[in-house]
Order: sequence, then C-alpha cells, then structure tokens
Amino acid sequence: MRPFHRTWPWDSNLRRPPKPTPSFTCNARSVFIRYLDRPLHVAVYGEHSYPVTVARYSPNGEWIASADVSGVIRIWGTHNDFVLKNEFKVLSGRIDDLQWSPDGMRIVACGDGKGKSFVRAFMGHSNFVNCIRFSPDGSKLISVSSDKKVIIYDAKTGETKGTFSSEDGHTGSIYAVSWSGDSKHVITVSADKTAKIWEISEDGAGKLTKTLQSAGSGGVEDMLVGCLWQNDHIITVSLAGTINLYSASDLDKQPICLSGHMKNVNTLTLLESSEKTILSSSFDGSIFRWIPGTGYSGKLRRKDSSQIKCLVAFKEEIMTSGYDNKVTSYELVIAFQMSSRMVWRISLDQDKSEEAEHIDVGSQPKDLSQAINSPELALVSTDSGVLLLKDLKVFSSINLGFAVTASVIAPDGSEAIVGGQDGKLHIYSVSGDSLTKEATLEKHRGPISVIRYSPDFSMFASGDLNREAVVWDRTSKEVKLNNMLFHTARINCLAWSPDNTMVATGSLDTNVIIYEIAKPASSRITIKLAHPGGVYGLVFIDDCNVDTVYFLNYCAKEQNESKEISWYTITFEATESQERKASVTALSQISQPESGVLEHREGIVVA
Repeated sequence: MRPFHRTWPWDSNLRRPPKPTPSFTCNARSVFIRYLDRPLHVAVYGEHSYPVTVARYSPNGEWIASADVSGVIRIWGTHNDFVLKNEFKVLSGRIDDLQWSPDGMRIVACGDGKGKSFVRAFMGHSNFVNCIRFSPDGSKLISVSSDKKVIIYDAKTGETKGTFSSEDGHTGSIYAVSWSGDSKHVITVSADKTAKIWEISEDGAGKLTKTLQSAGSGGVEDMLVGCLWQNDHIITVSLAGTINLYSASDLDKQPICLSGHMKNVNTLTLLESSEKTILSSSFDGSIFRWIPGTGYSGKLRRKDSSQIKCLVAFKEEIMTSGYDNKVTSYELVIAFQMSSRMVWRISLDQDKSEEAEHIDVGSQPKDLSQAINSPELALVSTDSGVLLLKDLKVFSSINLGFAVTASVIAPDGSEAIVGGQDGKLHIYSVSGDSLTKEATLEKHRGPISVIRYSPDFSMFASGDLNREAVVWDRTSKEVKLNNMLFHTARINCLAWSPDNTMVATGSLDTNVIIYEIAKPASSRITIKLAHPGGVYGLVFIDDCNVDTVYFLNYCAKEQNESKEISWYTITFEATESQERKASVTALSQISQPESGVLEHREGIVVA
C-alpha cells in the first residue's frame, strides 16, 4: 500500500528553487510555476504525456527536471518557451522524487520499478513515511510519517538526532515538511488541519513556536497535505486544493488564499455591483467569486450540492439550473442555477447563501436567461419548449413543437429568441404569459449552441455547433456581420463588449476570436490556444478585457476525469503599424492541484 501523500501530487511537488524565483506545483500532466511575490502570475509547462509527480530546478537555476508516473524525466529550460534539453526513461513505473547533484551534471530519481537504488534504510517510524527533506545546509535530514512523528537525522551518518515532542505535536498523520532557508526552522502539515512551525536545536530537538489553523469549514477537505518554506513565504496546501500564502516574518497576518474549482467549470458571468465580480460555477455545484485583478474572493456556501449547468446573475441575486430539474433562487445576487429539473435562486450574501429557493421545471433545462431590466422574469428552455418564470414560479409553459438547443430573453422581457436543433432562430414577442412568433431566421447550418443580446439591445449574436457565428440587427432581422467561420470546431460561448462594438467567441478548438462589428470578419483578432481543451465561458469585464474559462481532459481512458481551468485577462492595444497587441495575463489562481490550472502568456496578433 502506498503512503497517502504519494496519491496527491501537490505534497511532494512544492519545490524550493536555488534562488528567490518561482515555486512549483504539479497537477495532471502539467508543472505550474508560481511567483510567490506575484501569486497571480503563473506559467505552465504541459509537455508530459502522463501525470507529473515532481519538478526541481537545477543548481544554476537554468534548467528544470520534471518526472511523471510513467518513469520519464524531462529536462527543460526556464527560458525560451521551456525548450526541451533531454528526455530519459528512468524507471518502469512511477517516479516519486528526484534530486540534482550539486554540480548539476547528474540526477538521482526514486520510485516504482525494477532496480536497486537503496544505499541504506533509516528506521524509526511505525507507519508510512510521507515526506523526507535534507536541510539546506546539508547537515540534517527530517522525516514525517502517518505515525504522527517527526524525526531528525544526521545527514552524514544517518544516526537519529532527535524526535519532536508528541505533547505539542500533531494529532493526525503528518503529510509534509519543509525547511526554512537558514536550516533553523521547519513547517509541518497534518490531517489534523494545522500547520506547525518548529525551531530546531543543534541536538535535533524541535520546539513549537506557532500553530496555524486551516481556514475552512473544518471538514475533511481542510486537511493540510503540502507545504513549502521559501524565503519569507510559507505555503500550505489543503486536500481541497486551497493554497494559503503566509509571511514568515508576520505569521499573524491574514494569509493570501488561492483557490478554485475541483470539477469542470461550465459557466462564467459578470456581476455588475458596487465592485465588479466574476461568478463561475462547476458541475459539482460549486459557485466561486473572483475580483478582476485580485483573484479568488470566496466560495458560496450551499446546502444543496446538485450539479450546475447554467448560471445567471443580476445585482444582488443569482439564479442557477442544473441536472436535478430544479430552478433555484438566491436573494441579494440572483444566481439561477440549473441542475437536472431544478432552477435555484441563491443569495451572494454569505449569511443567506444557504437559504436558496428552487422550482422543479419538469425536465432537464437546456438554457437559462434572465431579463436584466425585469429581473423577476426568467426564461428556461427544455427539449421541446420554454418556460417563463416570474418570481421563481412557472408563469407559462409552452411546447414549441421543435427540438430546442438554446434560448435568450430580452433585457426588458419583451422578446425571446429560441434556437433549434435545425439551426433556425425563432423570434417571439412576449406578452403576459404567452409567446407570439414574429420571425424565423435561417442562416446557420448546424444546431444553435448560444444566443446573446448586445448590451444596448440593438443586436444579437448566435453561434452553432458547425463552428459559425452570426451577428444580427434586432430591428430589421438582417445579418449585420457574417462569414464568422474561423473556428475549426463547435462554438461553445460568446460575449459582447460593454460598448457593443465587439463580439468574442470561444470554441472547442481552444481558440478565442474577437470580431469588431464595424469591420469584416476577416479582420478578426485570434487568441490561439487560449485554453488547450476548449473554451467554455467568456465575459468582458470592460471594453478591452475579456476573461475566459475552460476545462481540460487529460485522462486517456475517460474524458471527464480531469477538470482543469484557466483564467485570463486579455488586453488589446492598437499599435502604429495597425497590429494589435494581445497581452494575455492570468486573472486569478485556480485551485485544486488535481484540477486547477493557471497560465500566463503574451503575444502579438495581427488584426
């Protein structure tokens, strides 16, 4: 049986580089390089074919060696797009750890597979040894175990120098340990949801100086399984993937919390309140808040954990729908969440967020939209029709006689557009509890996947599964911008800029394309490989910044086992040569090292 920490890659994967440079975390097939003095700036190396278990800087800081579960070690540069220097098949099984020689000319690795690599064994623990670390000065070795013990050894002789007192020690399995740079202190983290700072004496004894409590609800997900001490930064990682960043010189200071989703993220919306807030939801029912330029701003507490398919928000309330056929309502920020047959309304006030209202709409919702100027009115589409909701009550249920795939209601609630499996857009006027058909638009050659009105209600845009988007004039019903056929796979989402001059589309082809309404579609701005795995959400936070969200499928056997997301702020600036510079910057950290990914890129895109 393998020690617990071996199954959670972030434990042994927090590595201190030789200089005050970034730290590493490993997740799925990627290595994430996080700058601790700028924690929202993260780079990603994703060239491994199998899940990565460990990564370490070379002594000169110019190279990084990373290893994976297939026994492969890749050596790649820290500059020039992570150029590959070499690749080795070291073991026939998983590599658990590796270390550079001081001269940077050799690498030693250990893990599963054939071969004898043990020089000697260190005895003293009665359960799994979860982590072992040399002190930076090379004089001592420390080990922690599921037996709740911390043992210090002489690094040269292997003799036991001391064992930490159990009186001040952890009450649960200890999963990780990290030394301070001066080799005088260590941090340990445990299943008891605490991190402890110890002062190490010359005889190997440890004196407890500080206990840090894991922030959270106190559940199993708050167990601490990873840690790192780098210069003045102390990092702890919980089982839920929450990263807390402390100042070693001021441990009483509130830590910076970096967190995010654990499952596939499928919705993204901007909440225009006193402070712009981005809301995201995932299939597991989690709803997170993000502040542009700041990052993670908290998770909405919900009693119901049903999966979420759609989410809309307005002012102080959100409404969601999902796979339980319910529509749920939450006051103060209406989040409509669709789950199965339910639509929910949720409050963004943490004190009220658990007091959600919901309604069963009879069948699984396809789409959900809200009349933002009449927020009590919402439109829910199902397989064969639509429902009008008023104050979270079914106001009208209408069978349209065709297979519905997408829908949207006008901001003032006077009009609805319903997209069909046949690629047609059906436009209805809304009067009371009835819909009156006004027009049918035929331009798309595939099922409609998304429809959105422009902010000023003068236009609307639609996208389909056949990779095409169209912009329409709402009054004349004429095509305003066509030939938007530059994606190579289905369009999953689209968004309007606040000034109504641009439309952004996101696709399964991994790209984001921004079109300017006043220019031909060929003058598009393309962000290639915005998200390897497909773009599933888009929102403009202002006239020239767009945030996107996606999930990646890294599992070779089952597509949906890995759920990774990435967020960007993409800023476009015109240059004298009429090129457009697309500066792509990570908006916020995402989460759970088994499902969170974060990326930072910059480039030039020609308009």
